[in-house]
Amino acid sequence: MQDFHLGKPAPTNRPVIDNTYSYHLMLVFSNLEDQTTYQDDPIHLKFVDDCAHLWEKVQVYDSDAGLLNN
Repeated sequence: MQDFHLGKPAPTNRPVIDNTYSYHLMLVFSNLEDQTTYQDDPIHLKFVDDCAHLWEKVQVYDSDAGLLNN
């Protein structure tokens, strides 16, 4: 993993902002292989299994910075 950020919604109020979540976790990976390794890691899978009762919904936004790095 290259970087991460854990946070809560900012106290902003504009129509384009989605602040309907309680917490967010942003993980930045160097490449798809690293992201796949994280997804399949037994520690990650155990966390999901042990903690799934703590959330109603998980929303994932995958992005690729490749366009910005050219």
